[in-house]
Amino acid sequence: MNTAVPVRGIRRFELLTASPEASVEFHAALHDWVLLSRDGGVQSCWVGDRLAATIRFPEHGESLGWRVIFGTGPQAEEPSASQHPSAVVEPGRVAHGPWAPAPRSGEPCWAELAAASADERWTSAVGWEMAEGAYTLEGRAVSGRRPVPETSPEAGEWTCCLATDDLSRTLDRVRDLGGTVLGEDSTNPLGRAVTVADPDGARYALVEQPGGWGGALAT
Repeated sequence: MNTAVPVRGIRRFELLTASPEASVEFHAALHDWVLLSRDGGVQSCWVGDRLAATIRFPEHGESLGWRVIFGTGPQAEEPSASQHPSAVVEPGRVAHGPWAPAPRSGEPCWAELAAASADERWTSAVGWEMAEGAYTLEGRAVSGRRPVPETSPEAGEWTCCLATDDLSRTLDRVRDLGGTVLGEDSTNPLGRAVTVADPDGARYALVEQPGGWGGALAT
């Protein structure tokens, strides 16, 4: 990935799914998202005035599942950036991150890369530095890194994290709506969190009241 424009946060998360209508129904009910249709069958999912996610059918060659859409700000030029299966950089408003308002329930609150090393694509190439457990810009944590072996099937994959006001209640709703809770919830620097999957198997993390972008990881 090669761009002279710093990546300052996340524009939105995006779910690529073979069954967009069912996915929209599940996630809108779970996160209380307001839905707006866009051209090309894309569903925009909003919390107040901030776009939390988009849901759409994948184009040729795209992988199913969640991915992170990072942003460079509305005044930035189009970055010269190669796409990654679970993360993309594009110009435009950064709605979520260390310079944005604190995440509300249903909004992105963190994104974490599973990687064996700092990964140059996500350091100097986008203006970030590597701190303990996080990628930072101008001293603020933009996203996280979870060390994994190079041979791990997770290596290179990003985890999308959404905030919730009440994790126990949300997990009950996940089950009621046909999703799956993957393992027990645990408390870490991000907050009380657990990984879940929607009825199509798309995995992401729920975090209870992180308090701000990245919870304690941001500091």
